[in-house]
Amino acid sequence: MASIRSSTSTTGWTRPAARPRSRRGPKQAAFLEHVPTTRLGRPGDLAAVVAFLLSDDAEWINGQVWAIDGGANMRA
Repeated sequence: MASIRSSTSTTGWTRPAARPRSRRGPKQAAFLEHVPTTRLGRPGDLAAVVAFLLSDDAEWINGQVWAIDGGANMRA
């Protein structure tokens, strides 16, 4: 029997695929000081999580908010 699942994702700053090498501005640099991965997200980072959530491997996951932000949520 099929069931309805509902999860969502929140993201940090993500570099657009069309501009892979844009320069860092002051706001971006300040943000990255607090991100453990020290880089902006890439479209593939987000796509991998969404693909997993849509797969049968995630059938037991429901009602969750996934932070895809390079660890920015971990700020102390």
